Amino acid sequence: MKKAFTLVEIMVSVGLMSILAIGVNTYFISSLRSARKAATNAIVKSEGEQIQTNIVQMVKFAKRINVCTATSLSILANDGSDVTYSVVSNRLSQNIIPPVPTPTVMANLNSTKTSVLGCGGTTFTCVTGGRTVDLCFILSSVGAGDVTDATSMTFRNYIYTSN
Repeated sequence: MKKAFTLVEIMVSVGLMSILAIGVNTYFISSLRSARKAATNAIVKSEGEQIQTNIVQMVKFAKRINVCTATSLSILANDGSDVTYSVVSNRLSQNIIPPVPTPTVMANLNSTKTSVLGCGGTTFTCVTGGRTVDLCFILSSVGAGDVTDATSMTFRNYIYTSN
C-alpha cells in the first residue's frame, strides 16, 4: 500500500502557504512605503533647514533691511552686497549683487523635489521698526510617487538684525 497525501491535506497546505505569502507581501509593501516616506521627510527637512540657516545668517548680520514684502526680502549684507530673497512659482531664490563689478549670483534655494509656500501666503514679515524679520514658509515634497509619500513641513524663525 502506497502512502500519499489526500486532496484535503494538499488543499489545506496550499491555503496555509497562501495566507503566509499574503502576510509576507503585505509586510514587504508596508516596509517599502515607510522607507519612501522617511526618505521624503528627510529631503524636506534637510532642504528646509538649509534654507532657514542661509536666510537667518544673512539677515542676522545685515546692515539694514531695504525692502520687505510678503514674498520678497531685500537686505544690505554686512559685506555691502544687496541680497534679495523672493518666492516665485513655488521656488525660493537668492539674488546677490556684490558691491564691486562682479557677476550677480542667483540661486534657487530649494530643489525641484520641493516647493515653497508662505504661511498664509506670507513668507517675510518685517516688524519692530524694520530690524526684525518673521520668516515663515511651508516646504512640501513634489512628485511623490504615492499619496502616502507626500509631506509638508513648516519652518518659522524670528530673526533680529544685529546691526
